[in-house]
Amino acid sequence: MDTIALLSHRAPTAVIAYRAGVPVTAQRFLSDAIELSRRLPDGGHVLNVCADRYRFTVGLAACLITGRVSLLPSTHTPEVIGQLAGFAPDVLCLTDDPRCDIDLPGIQYPEDLSGAEIAWAVPQFRRHNWPPSCSPRDRPARRCPTGKRGAGWRAACAMAPHGLGCRTADRMR
Repeated sequence: MDTIALLSHRAPTAVIAYRAGVPVTAQRFLSDAIELSRRLPDGGHVLNVCADRYRFTVGLAACLITGRVSLLPSTHTPEVIGQLAGFAPDVLCLTDDPRCDIDLPGIQYPEDLSGAEIAWAVPQFRRHNWPPSCSPRDRPARRCPTGKRGAGWRAACAMAPHGLGCRTADRMR
């Protein structure tokens, strides 16, 4: 089966992003994604509204690692959130804004993810499909159109257009 790698970086020390001018390695990113994936409540769908691009990307990676679908609506109006809840009753909201008022069960992005880095490619991660990858047919991210043309939610879900990984984090600088 063809898969798409979560990262194109081959070394754990490869820089994948910069946060406040400080480099983030692939190992740190994957450690953060694994730790966040452990903290996500049960459910198959996540509305990731993290404003910080690194946190958003960690959230997307955590969804990929655990087989969750990341929903990507174009807006977060109450009407669209209601449609999301109808489309995916198990959806939860991942946010880094303590004042987030989206009317869904949610989880605050943890401030304490920067714990110990997880060893690169150790056997325990085989249960996580290590290294993280997904099939293009799995549709791990779904864009959800809104408005009159977005009424057909069942047919409107499509895989994110830029693939998953392939130096995605290089655009986060």
